[in-house]
Amino acid sequence: MDSTHEGKLRKVIREKLRVIAKIICICIDRMASHLSIDSLSRYCSILTDAREIKD
Repeated sequence: MDSTHEGKLRKVIREKLRVIAKIICICIDRMASHLSIDSLSRYCSILTDAREIKD
């Protein structure tokens, strides 16, 4: 495998992981707001914001 293919593969995996993380965060956020756990909801939004900034 050449390095360009490996780089593309890593990028695809990173994208998929980001999507999965977002879905998990949305689920946690919905659950937290349903159970009115404000701190958990806030923590999750901080996590997703950090991801956006990092990438």
